[in-house]
Amino acid sequence: MVNGKIITTMPVVKQQATLYFLERGTNQFELSLADDNGVLRTLAGSASGSAVQQTLSQVLATGNKLEGKEIEGDLVVKNTYTSGGSTTGGYSIVGNEEGIDLSTAGSGYSSRIVIGGREKLLASTFNYPSDSPLGMGGYFYVGNKGINLLSEVIDHSESLQFNSDNRGLFFNYYGDNKTTKGFSVLDSGMHVTIPDTKLGGENTTSLFFTSNNGLSAGEYFNPTSDNQYVQKKYVDDKIAAAGSGGGSGATLPANNATIDSGGLTGNTYSKTEVDTKLNKVTFKTITVDNGSTYVPKPISFIKEGTDPDSIVGSAFGEIGIHNWSMYWGNYNKDNTGTYNLQLGVNNSSKNVGEQNTILGNLAFNASTKGSYNTIIGTNAAAEILAGTNLTIIGQSAGRKLLNQDRSLDDLKQISPIFEEYITGRYKSLAPTFGYDTATNRLTSSNTVYVGSNIGNVLSSRNPGMTTTVGSIWIGANSGGGIQYRDYNNIVIGSHVWTRNHFQLYNSIILGNHIDIDFHKYNVLAIHNSGKTRTTVSNSLIYGEFDDRLLQINGKFNLNPTYISDIADKSKAKALVMNNDGKVYTTPLDSIGGGSGSGSGGITQVEVKNKLKGKKVAIFGDSITNFGTTSDEYNTQKGFRFEDMWTGVFFSLTGAEKATINAVSGSKVAGTTYDAFAYSRAEQAAPDSEYILIFMGANDQREGNAKLGTLRPKNTLDKTKAENYATFTEAYQIGLEKILKRHKNLGPQVILMTPMKSFNKNSQDDINPDSDAYADRVIEIAKLYGLRYIDMRGLGITNYNHGYYMSDGLHPNIVGQKHIGNYVVSKLMEFGVLEVQGGGGSPVDAYTKAETDTKIKEIVVGGNNLAKNTSLPIFGQNGSDTGTPEVMKDATGYFVRYTPSATSPVGLYGKKVEGSNLGNHSRSIDVRHSHTSNVTVWGQQVAPNKWVRIKQESFTAPNEFAAISADVPGVALDLRNYKIELGSKATDWTPNIEEFSTATSSRKIDEVFTISQEGIEASRVGTDVVFTGVPYAKDIAVILEFYLIFADGVATKVENAQITNDGGIKFPATLAARDIVKKFYLKALIK
Repeated sequence: MVNGKIITTMPVVKQQATLYFLERGTNQFELSLADDNGVLRTLAGSASGSAVQQTLSQVLATGNKLEGKEIEGDLVVKNTYTSGGSTTGGYSIVGNEEGIDLSTAGSGYSSRIVIGGREKLLASTFNYPSDSPLGMGGYFYVGNKGINLLSEVIDHSESLQFNSDNRGLFFNYYGDNKTTKGFSVLDSGMHVTIPDTKLGGENTTSLFFTSNNGLSAGEYFNPTSDNQYVQKKYVDDKIAAAGSGGGSGATLPANNATIDSGGLTGNTYSKTEVDTKLNKVTFKTITVDNGSTYVPKPISFIKEGTDPDSIVGSAFGEIGIHNWSMYWGNYNKDNTGTYNLQLGVNNSSKNVGEQNTILGNLAFNASTKGSYNTIIGTNAAAEILAGTNLTIIGQSAGRKLLNQDRSLDDLKQISPIFEEYITGRYKSLAPTFGYDTATNRLTSSNTVYVGSNIGNVLSSRNPGMTTTVGSIWIGANSGGGIQYRDYNNIVIGSHVWTRNHFQLYNSIILGNHIDIDFHKYNVLAIHNSGKTRTTVSNSLIYGEFDDRLLQINGKFNLNPTYISDIADKSKAKALVMNNDGKVYTTPLDSIGGGSGSGSGGITQVEVKNKLKGKKVAIFGDSITNFGTTSDEYNTQKGFRFEDMWTGVFFSLTGAEKATINAVSGSKVAGTTYDAFAYSRAEQAAPDSEYILIFMGANDQREGNAKLGTLRPKNTLDKTKAENYATFTEAYQIGLEKILKRHKNLGPQVILMTPMKSFNKNSQDDINPDSDAYADRVIEIAKLYGLRYIDMRGLGITNYNHGYYMSDGLHPNIVGQKHIGNYVVSKLMEFGVLEVQGGGGSPVDAYTKAETDTKIKEIVVGGNNLAKNTSLPIFGQNGSDTGTPEVMKDATGYFVRYTPSATSPVGLYGKKVEGSNLGNHSRSIDVRHSHTSNVTVWGQQVAPNKWVRIKQESFTAPNEFAAISADVPGVALDLRNYKIELGSKATDWTPNIEEFSTATSSRKIDEVFTISQEGIEASRVGTDVVFTGVPYAKDIAVILEFYLIFADGVATKVENAQITNDGGIKFPATLAARDIVKKFYLKALIK
């Protein structure tokens, strides 16, 4: 370099070169140039010398280094190699604005890697020339638009792209047939692209997955195998287009895209499904046409268009076998039972039992366990949860057998004979009862029902049997109303049922149209009538197995042709019948003869009702008055004559009405036109054969100041007005007038004491001393030697008069019927039977005292003397010794008496005259939930089950019934209290008044008409309220409530409520179907 200029002897190189300064020593350097091929040329110091060429490695070998040196411009490093005398390849490294480019090339190939650059992060290519036999290449790219991978062979290419624009993920294959298959995920969804060679090799997008439309296909193709699918809609459209022939002959076009989706299901059909749809595959095509290669599977019955995969359990059913069980129907495959035979829809849908034969729709449907049953008939045993060894044949037979099991103890209490078969000497039979030794419980079992509706619900009033063991029922529509146990019965006959009879056991009933009496068990009844229904106890032949009693309710004849004469009469006995119908034996020589005696000295007797056909006159006040002259008892008030006590009396006795002389507001005393003694006593019909005097109610209301004094007979001057001013004297005068006018009657005049009267809606007497009037009438009767009826025995008290009276004085319908029944019952005590001897001479009837003595000697038990026994009939001894509450469970209604935590139950109630003297027996059902036994009536009562305790021929300090427990805080459940005249406590039966009257004194049981008899309906919010229903505010519990519409349809109302003012409330939606004209109400009164 001279004066800043480079002096060189080298020829000028017309190409780009790089200048290098190489340090040779202190203040010495050598100048070199590197050309495009990387060859260094050293520039000598003289112009005449030629430059020495050196490679980069030679330069570096001299100890020179590139470290710390800056090189401006592009760096190019090249190398070539020679093959066959020519340059064929090499490598190069180039650094420039495009990045670092690394390239290599060989004979017929090249590769390149570029790092950096404007848009690339990394790119790599590899290629053979297109005219190469291999004809392949590859490409790898990472840049600002994503990642691309490409591989190529001649006429083939595959690429995988992850792009940053709207393509997302993309895979593409280009094949030999110039078609492309691709898969891409785009903004619009996922696309699958497949070739369609039938469209000239152009690609067709055939399958879409989008957020709006889900899975869809652009084209269709006729599948050729079962792993290819087409859309259902297309096939269904083709079938519809083919007409009503079901698709027969329809074909799919040839240019539809194939969808090979493996296990794809849902909106597609498989090839077999398409063939089935279009060609109607038959059982013949499955078996015969296919070479009988059919593998047995369930044969399904489906309607056209139904998916076969969903047929199991549907209403169309199939024939098949499952768990060794044969079935024809919609068999539930979840069943685990074995060796069962089932035919029908929805039968035995979840049973785990074995060896059952079930034929019929819905038969045995609810059962969860049960074996060895034969159930035949639609709805037969449809609701039973478990049953064993049952034979039930008939439509809806046994349908209401609901209970799953029952304790063995329950069965043993009623029919202990079965214990022998379950845990006794024949215990090998226990499995046939479904007996579980762990729980000591058994199922309904060993029963035969044959006939339609055996034990089923006939109506809302006649629910069906819920548990059965060891019974036989043959007939139709029998067993309704038996709501609980059916144990050990034989019933052959149709329409044998009852109303609200909770159980029947150990009985035999033969015949049609028989009503099972309330709580009649262990009985025999044989009867058949074409005219009217007959009760068990009134059947032609009636018996009681426990007492070995046989009763014939009819004439009894024997054909002497078939009866042998007795050889030795010395040991013979005669059968004699008492006036109560009971038959006894007596030695022949004890029977006296008479003028009318027949052969053998036996007196022929005839029993007559004294009152039947007799003319009876009655004196009374407003309680007896009926008709237009009565403000209380007339048709406008809803009363009929048969609703009056007088109507009940004439109906029950068969007596004829002579005169009824009753005036509202009238008294015994006084000198007015309506006063009994002064004006009316001589107005009875002259031919009256019995006269009843029921007066004094209005007299006793005025207090005892006018009670008067009892005078000797026939000492009162009937002409003096002062003798009519007081009750006693006026009563005597009036009675003497009657006895004088009707001399032929004698003791057939019967006095009735006045009833007590009360302030309305109060527990207070109008006259607290009114008993003095009743006692005075009894004194008068005894003075004149007449019979009397003490009306205080009605049981109408300060606390319950609201149930029997409308205003504290006048009886309502219930009260009137109660009076009528009571009067008749008292007349029966007088002796309504008159026995005529064979010669016509009268034989006096027994008096009550004589009857009681006889009964005490021969009667085991008698009628129930306690009324209202299904309701709280006892009161607390203290404020916390037993609060009553009417309740109901599976066993029926009962009353729970709950004491405080520190007091035991202590109750009293039900006074029965003379019941404490040892002539009576009583019994009651008791239950409690204490952890151990509780003592009641001196007897141990086990917990958690009903126990009937008895006191026979008991004595007590007073006539009130009393019940107490010995454990504080323990509630007692009580029901079915019975007190009877006799030496033995017999099975519970209700008092005669509880079912003999049209309107029971303990419940409401009537049909009411809207807008009549004071009954009104109104809308209150979303409810309807019926008002004006008698005694509604005193209802303890509603048993049944039905709306009766104008078209006669009845709808049951559940959970109706009693409002505070005595209305009956229920949701208005229940009354929306039509106009409600009437309603039926059955309820217990408090």
